[in-house]
Amino acid sequence: MNKLVVENLHLQYGDNPILKGVSMTLSPGEVVALLGASGSGKTTLLRSVAGLEQPSQGKIAIGESVLYDSAAGVDMPVEQRSLGSLNVYGTDDGPFGADTEALATAFAGYAAVAVANAGLYASTTALVRNLQTALDSRAVIDQAKGVLMAQHHVSAGEAFDLLVRRSNASNRKVRDVAREIAEEVQREGRP
Repeated sequence: MNKLVVENLHLQYGDNPILKGVSMTLSPGEVVALLGASGSGKTTLLRSVAGLEQPSQGKIAIGESVLYDSAAGVDMPVEQRSLGSLNVYGTDDGPFGADTEALATAFAGYAAVAVANAGLYASTTALVRNLQTALDSRAVIDQAKGVLMAQHHVSAGEAFDLLVRRSNASNRKVRDVAREIAEEVQREGRP
């Protein structure tokens, strides 16, 4: 299993430093309590790991996957970070008991499944949207190839090459050039 590693993390709000070189390593399944006075950076640290805050210096990684590294210029977008934290608050003085810790750990496992499923749903939705765009583009490109084949008496491959050349010459996407050709033929009513 992959460890969460935070190295020398710094973050400040204006002139107020909040995280001052925070480092920690957490193993999977490890239960950790962040203790400190209000404003000491507990929530800011969790928000930084989640990608909701941008530190000014340091590194955050899960196993081999680097989430943030100021030296390397890496800042993985929040929607690509499949992680979270569970904040548990009590009303009594002192630490939580073993039963409460076990219950929170079990709940965190179920929450992790829900988060992973939400991420999978979002990536699947994006894939479907991209595939639909590709199919729509393919249809208009095929129409434009047909028009060019009829106009220039060339093969499908040669028509596609003509389309690519027009695309490169005008610095536009092939599908946009193809759409223009197809719309022009529809307006004029001929190939």
